[in-house]
Amino acid sequence: MEELYAGVTDPERMQSFVERLGRAVGCHSGSVTLRDVQGGRHVALVAAGAMADPRTVERFNEDTLYSVDNLWFNRAAPTMRAGSVIVSDRVATLEEMRGTRYYLDFLRQIDTLRSVALCASRKPDQVTMLTFVGTERRGDFDAREVALCEALAPHFVNAFELRQSLQDAWRQAGTLALLLLDENLRPVSVNAGGEEMLLGRVLRVRRKAALEPVHPASRAGWNALVRRLALRGGPAQDPGEDIVALHDVDGLLAGFASLRPYGKYIPGTGTARFVMTVNTLVRRSSAGLSTTLRELFGLTPAEATLAVALHHQGELSAAATICGIGVGSARTRLQSIFEKTRLHRQVDLVRMLDTLNGMLAAERPMPLY
Repeated sequence: MEELYAGVTDPERMQSFVERLGRAVGCHSGSVTLRDVQGGRHVALVAAGAMADPRTVERFNEDTLYSVDNLWFNRAAPTMRAGSVIVSDRVATLEEMRGTRYYLDFLRQIDTLRSVALCASRKPDQVTMLTFVGTERRGDFDAREVALCEALAPHFVNAFELRQSLQDAWRQAGTLALLLLDENLRPVSVNAGGEEMLLGRVLRVRRKAALEPVHPASRAGWNALVRRLALRGGPAQDPGEDIVALHDVDGLLAGFASLRPYGKYIPGTGTARFVMTVNTLVRRSSAGLSTTLRELFGLTPAEATLAVALHHQGELSAAATICGIGVGSARTRLQSIFEKTRLHRQVDLVRMLDTLNGMLAAERPMPLY
């Protein structure tokens, strides 16, 4: 199980997991495959055993015949969903498979006539599966082998979802920081955005201690989030409960952080236990933001001024101080802002302000030299 979750970020560990599980169910090959239903193509993301041969993978990826003539998939497709386990013996006989071009042109060449597959993701246009294939001689899959696959299927679904979310995070390298933390909340791995958080005086790690925000206000919110997560043992039902505002050392809002469990782990091994993501805010001039808010949402000058201050400070009390008003008055103005913008959380409001400010920055004319 550890190798499965480690394989989310390490292809070699995923390949090792596929090889070990393949042996456990008596198969000579295995692969994690992305299937383009509309285009009629497969793409092997991970391959082990005979499928690991580069020429075999190339043929498998290029030939559309394997998609249209795959009886195993075609017959299982109507009821297939994420977490399903498809056993070849239950969907097609050996005689039926021997009569297909899929077998004659491909499966026969890798000595394959039986398979068991775990579905990780099922969409109308795309399916991701972990498939193990074996010879006719290996016989039917027994109850123990099928039970093992059924027990692992939910974990494979979870691992694939993590992989997808991490890939999405890496694609957003400029706007999202990613940090993998061990059970003591110490960094195991970080992306470029995570490094910026550590170097930019937003997050810190003191010697061998846990990671923590630099600013005291952020630290209090972070510690409360960690306590809530420890009590629940899992993510909150309302995602907003697992979000905390992060400020830099000067007290300016730097982004919003969330923390979630990261699969199964073994205490004391130093493996990743949590995923911390930070939606970072890009510091730009707020010139024009106040005017735009008044035009778009009908905010009063006082409300627009408070919104801009909140965008910079991230905390209502700090924004109120900037505006020279009390917290009570700031709350009243904030409620009016919520009603006019149709947003009802500070986090959502600040994100909207950051997006709008970014659009304004992109539209400002560049100076001529």
